[in-house]
Amino acid sequence: MANPLEYVTAHPKETKRMLGISYQDLQQFIGQAEQRHQDIQSQKEQTETRLIAKGGGRKASLSHAEQIVLTLTYLRQHLTFQMLGLLFDVSESTATTSLMIGYLFFTIYFQKVSSLSFKIGTVTGPLPRKSWNSTN
Repeated sequence: MANPLEYVTAHPKETKRMLGISYQDLQQFIGQAEQRHQDIQSQKEQTETRLIAKGGGRKASLSHAEQIVLTLTYLRQHLTFQMLGLLFDVSESTATTSLMIGYLFFTIYFQKVSSLSFKIGTVTGPLPRKSWNSTN
């Protein structure tokens, strides 16, 4: 199964249908998210005392671009976390965590983005929760 980010990179004309935004808007959004993340990280490094050496710690399973595409896929296709995990080759819990990080990209970093042609808005209410019934 192809990773959705790899698929839209190989087939840019399918991006609008799959994710609800054009390929150009997706690339712009990813670039702005990565730039904003770097800005926040550099601000943190100036104010906080580092306990772990730079580059240490657990590496992320998904890149920022993949987290954004995972979030857009979830919002557009309404897939379960199990299916998102299969699509992105990660566990259900990683898919859930990546979705929360993707929501942060939308709500914190881009609340007032007017340069993109689509409206993101803000996420209201709690994130979807997994049912803990024994039947699932």
